[in-house]
Amino acid sequence: MGAWGTGHFENDAALDWVEEAVEADSLESLVDHLVDEMDGEVELEAPLARTALCLGELVAAAGGRPGGRLPGALTRWLEGADVDLPRAKAEALLVAVADAADPARSELAREHAASGQLGPFLEEVRGLTLRLRPLATGPRPLSEA
Repeated sequence: MGAWGTGHFENDAALDWVEEAVEADSLESLVDHLVDEMDGEVELEAPLARTALCLGELVAAAGGRPGGRLPGALTRWLEGADVDLPRAKAEALLVAVADAADPARSELAREHAASGQLGPFLEEVRGLTLRLRPLATGPRPLSEA
């Protein structure tokens, strides 16, 4: 896997995920797929952790809380996709993002630690978490954000 930074879309695997994600009908179906894959997993392999983080960025952007530049294909997908996401699904995604950043559970977090990049990686995840939390706990449905 080629990586050029600690940002969630700054690696080849994330860009491969983008190609798959734009085939989905809705944010909810993407979150459902992630939750199904994570069900019962004690250890998150790096690809699953990357998926959680990229999907978190997509949901944050759909909710009006983008963290940076999304890949163009995702920006175009958001223009025509069903972006309604029930709070319970946003909450599940928030848990997945936290798990992806936990070196005790996440192969990806350990990879960043081994390369000396855990601090910048965790800062990226912290920013994402701060942008996602209101979507999971705030007063408005995501589709009205």
